[in-house]
Amino acid sequence: MTIPPLRQGLDSATLAIRIADRIRDSIVRGRFSGGEPLKQAALAAEFGVSLIPVREALRLLEAEGFITVASYRGAVVAPISPEELTELIELRVVLDAMLLRAAAANLTDEDLNRALELLEARDATSDPIDWFRLNWEMLETLMAPADRPLLFGVVMQLHHRSQRYYRVFGALSSKPERPFSRVRDLIDALRRRDVDEACRILIQDYRKAAETLARILTKVRAEVP
Repeated sequence: MTIPPLRQGLDSATLAIRIADRIRDSIVRGRFSGGEPLKQAALAAEFGVSLIPVREALRLLEAEGFITVASYRGAVVAPISPEELTELIELRVVLDAMLLRAAAANLTDEDLNRALELLEARDATSDPIDWFRLNWEMLETLMAPADRPLLFGVVMQLHHRSQRYYRVFGALSSKPERPFSRVRDLIDALRRRDVDEACRILIQDYRKAAETLARILTKVRAEVP
């Protein structure tokens, strides 16, 4: 894989973040497989940078769970598993519901209308990566008014770590099988200020998503790094 060189003139910390973003995207899209080693010198050459920001980028990705680092092998793309996926979604069930409940009182009609626009765009796309990107932007629109930066930061980390599983949806045979099918009902509940109902829908959708994703991941595990 050839990665376009990054713009020169960026400081080392910014370069590390940009490099981590590029490598993360490559892992999510399957260009780097589970168990594949990531050679620092090769990455530095591809990006046209020194080893320093590459090392820092790999540290960021290790903290997110995208790679593991062993003294005898160096950086290796971490494998994915139904067990990790289930745990990630269990955490999102709790934390997203907390954010949604905290955000409900601050949500405006503009926020809800924007979430509805993103939902319609999500359901119109056939690309699984775009589908989940739009799904996240929609959830972000609904949760950001909570004004809980620490909690939102944890959810964002879990979201990043979950991205590796999105390609699994390429194995789905039809859109109706995709999870998060009751988001329109969730938005309607928030518009009515029925926060309890909105949280119930969110939790139900996440639990259904966990079952659907784990089943599909198990089925296509041999094909997904």
